[in-house]
Amino acid sequence: MMNEHYLETMKVIDGIDMGSKGVKRKCALFVMVQNENVFLPIWLKYYTKFFHADDLFVLDHRSEDGSVDRCAAKYSFRRIRLEYPFSFDHLWFRFVANAMQEKLLKYYEYVIFTDVDEIIMPDPDYYSGLDEYIMKLKKKYVRCTGYELINMKEKEKPYESEKSVLSQRDYWYRTPFYDKTLISSQMLSWTIGFHRVKQIIKNHDKKLLLVHLHKLDYDLCWNKSLERSKLEWSQEELNANRGWQNRITDPEKFNEYFYHWPKYVSLLRKIKIVKIPEKIKKTDIF
Repeated sequence: MMNEHYLETMKVIDGIDMGSKGVKRKCALFVMVQNENVFLPIWLKYYTKFFHADDLFVLDHRSEDGSVDRCAAKYSFRRIRLEYPFSFDHLWFRFVANAMQEKLLKYYEYVIFTDVDEIIMPDPDYYSGLDEYIMKLKKKYVRCTGYELINMKEKEKPYESEKSVLSQRDYWYRTPFYDKTLISSQMLSWTIGFHRVKQIIKNHDKKLLLVHLHKLDYDLCWNKSLERSKLEWSQEELNANRGWQNRITDPEKFNEYFYHWPKYVSLLRKIKIVKIPEKIKKTDIF
């Protein structure tokens, strides 16, 4: 049986006005945010290039920093306010994602769910953009190829929000940890963290990149870790050590995490930080 908070969440999602069912629209995209003054503008700048405002859903989980309001003044999207007592609860996150995916699949052929620091980008050698990729997609779901963008602090300046990410950052590394299945025409059984899906074939597409921006800026990432460590976490989250990377408070441990985690991206090779290919950089698309 769902507790009162889950029931309230379900009530909000059930109450989203989607209009008449009729013919399904092509694709919807949704994200969950809380006080994302850096990443939400990046996310919206990118995805509004490919999605109509009616098909773009921002689930606002008690943001208090004005970030969603500021973004709403610049970009068009559908804002759904969610209330939940804990800032982090991965079981609730998964519940919300499942409920939202189920709701949207009644009205769309495909549904995409991302974290706010994730950019899904088709290889520009093969596709003009995410819209073309979706229009040509025939598979029921597809798994991305993951890369972690990283700020090499000794070589790069602090991130400036007035400039594009790709104009300021030159490095990333390949990591299967972010080979996530996020585009689907059917319900997915995600594991906690959304990194894996149970009981499906992988449908891994090397031409569909997922660029993770969590390490966009060393100091921003460190300060955010300190801030999130002070938020209210459920005891279950703490006991299971979920979201540990969001509450590191020791400088040495943070530095180790930032530049050396995950220690192995496979059983055979370590992280290899390399230059972002010029074909990606020159798009300057986010």
